[in-house]
Amino acid sequence: MDFKDAVRQFTSNISEVKRCCKAEEGTKHSLILPVIQLLGYNIFDPTEVVPEVDCDIRRNGDKVDYVIQHNGQHLILIECKHWTKDLDYYVSQLRGYFVASDAHLGVLTNGIEYRFYSDLDKPNLMDEEPFLVVELDRLTEEGLNGLEMFCKDVFNEKIIMEKANDMKCLNALREEVRQELAEPSFDLVTLFARRIYGQVPSRAVRERMKPLLAKAIKECVLHTKSQCDVTPAEPTITTGEQKVLSIVQGILKDVVSPERVQLFVGSAYSSIRLDGSQWWPIIKFKFTDYAKWVAVGKYWPQSFHFYCHPKDDKQYIDTPADVANYSKDIRDIVTVMLIGGENQDEERVLWVQEHRPDWCE
Repeated sequence: MDFKDAVRQFTSNISEVKRCCKAEEGTKHSLILPVIQLLGYNIFDPTEVVPEVDCDIRRNGDKVDYVIQHNGQHLILIECKHWTKDLDYYVSQLRGYFVASDAHLGVLTNGIEYRFYSDLDKPNLMDEEPFLVVELDRLTEEGLNGLEMFCKDVFNEKIIMEKANDMKCLNALREEVRQELAEPSFDLVTLFARRIYGQVPSRAVRERMKPLLAKAIKECVLHTKSQCDVTPAEPTITTGEQKVLSIVQGILKDVVSPERVQLFVGSAYSSIRLDGSQWWPIIKFKFTDYAKWVAVGKYWPQSFHFYCHPKDDKQYIDTPADVANYSKDIRDIVTVMLIGGENQDEERVLWVQEHRPDWCE
C-alpha cells in the first residue's frame, strides 16, 4: 500500500477514533503518532522521533512535544493539542519553540488539522501564516501531496522550503485572483482601459468599465471551465457550514436577497460574504468538532473599509443556531455595505457614528 492509500485508510475511521481520545495524550497516541509513523519515521527510536524536547529560550521548562531529527539535527518541530482545541490559541507557543531551535520547519496539530510553518520571511522566526494546512477529516489531493513531501524516504529540506515558498505565493495569488473575480480592482480596470483606449482612462470611463470587466472575467472563467476535461473538485461544504449560511440568510431576509449572501469555504476558516466579495465580509467562522466560533464584520470609518478579524473578534458558539445571537451585528454590517451613491463613504461614516459608535473605538 502506497503512502496516499495508507493515509486514506487511516482517515476513513478518524471520526470514531477521535471520540475515544479523552485527553491530549490520547490524541498523541491515537491520532498524531500514527501519522508520523505513516510518514516513515520510527516512533520507537528516540534518536529519530524525540519526545519532550527543551526548546524554550526563557528557561521556564517548556518543551515541544516531538522533534523529528537526523544525526542530532532538529528537522521538524511538532506541537500537539487535544483534537477539540482551536489551534489559533497555540501559534505563539510554537513560535517560541521555533526561535529556540535550529529547525526551519514546524507543525502545529490537534490530530485532525495540521498546520505547517517555516521561516520564509525571516530566518529563525516562524512565519505568521502556515504555508500548508491539511485537515484529515476533509482530505484533498493537494493536502495529500503536501503531506507526502514530509515522508522520510523523500525528505529534502531545501526542496520543501522551495515548495513552501511556492505554496505561500500560490495562496497569495489565489486570494488576489478571488478578489479580482469578485470585484475588479482600480489597477485592473485601469490596465484594461489603457489597453483599449490607449491612454489613462477618466474616472467615468473606469466606473463604466468596472461591471463590464467583471462580466467579461466571469464569462471567460465559465468558458474555460466548460473546455476542461477535468473539473477541479469543489470544496466540501459541511452540514455545519450549510446551517450557518442558512441562518445568516434568514437573518438578512428583510435586508438583502439570499442569493447575494454567499458562503466561501477556506482551509483555516470559512466566511459568508455579500456578493462573494472578500471586501465585504459579513462573518468569518469555523464550525468543526474541535473549533466552533464566529466573528462578525465591522466598518472602519478611518480607512473607509470593512474588516473582520477571526482572532480579535472571535466569539465562541456551541451550535450553528448560536449565530442568531449576533443578528443585530449581522444586519448592521450589511446595512452599511448597501449604502451607495456618490458620497457613500461619507454616508457610511455618518451611519456608523450614529448607530454603531463602538466600531470607531
